[in-house]
Amino acid sequence: MSIKNTTIHVTGVEINVKRKRMKTLRLKIHADTVCISAPLHVPNYTISIFAKNNMEWIKRNLKLAKEKQEEKESLLNTGNNIKLWGQDITLVFNSAVVYSDFHIIKHDQLILPADASATYNDKLAVLEDFYRLTLAQQIENRLPIWEEIVGVKLTHWGIRKMKTRWGSCNIDRRRISLNLDLVRWPMPCLDYVIVHELVHLYETHHTRRFWELVASFMPTWQTYHTMLKNPDIPEL
Repeated sequence: MSIKNTTIHVTGVEINVKRKRMKTLRLKIHADTVCISAPLHVPNYTISIFAKNNMEWIKRNLKLAKEKQEEKESLLNTGNNIKLWGQDITLVFNSAVVYSDFHIIKHDQLILPADASATYNDKLAVLEDFYRLTLAQQIENRLPIWEEIVGVKLTHWGIRKMKTRWGSCNIDRRRISLNLDLVRWPMPCLDYVIVHELVHLYETHHTRRFWELVASFMPTWQTYHTMLKNPDIPEL
């Protein structure tokens, strides 16, 4: 019986192998990891040959992935600008900031409680804590206004990191989730997504009636729909 998941090394490159019910070998670079999906019956030596034949492509794309990750991590260096409600604000990490302060916004700087030499993941976690708190405060302020305008009432709302959607609505439970990344966009984008999800309580699908309802509550919705559909703010 084949081992479904294993690791092999080919010309100094570590490769994760996942065996599945499939017919052909497939190669993928995910972040800095090389992954090969293989049929259950294919032995390791066949996979190694496949990897060697594609090694030029593997090394080239590993290099590109590393450069992309380094560029992404540099976004959180002290002194760089990040987005807050669509505006640039200079990011400063300062471990002397006490947790009770959590963050300080001063002279167009956002000062967060972490060391400037902290890892990217640690700095991102602190920044996302700030973003989550800031977004939650605005949702608490703006959601009741839009509930009254739209004429519906939710039982619950939440904030989630989402890759492909700005919001989601559980119609049966009357709950919505909003993308954490909205805090980086102009405030009206948040309003638009709130209206969009609230209207789903009237109309499940994106029918003509759905968009007519959205327009009746927020006539300028297309501006923000287009903005969010073609994002130009780099992913963190």
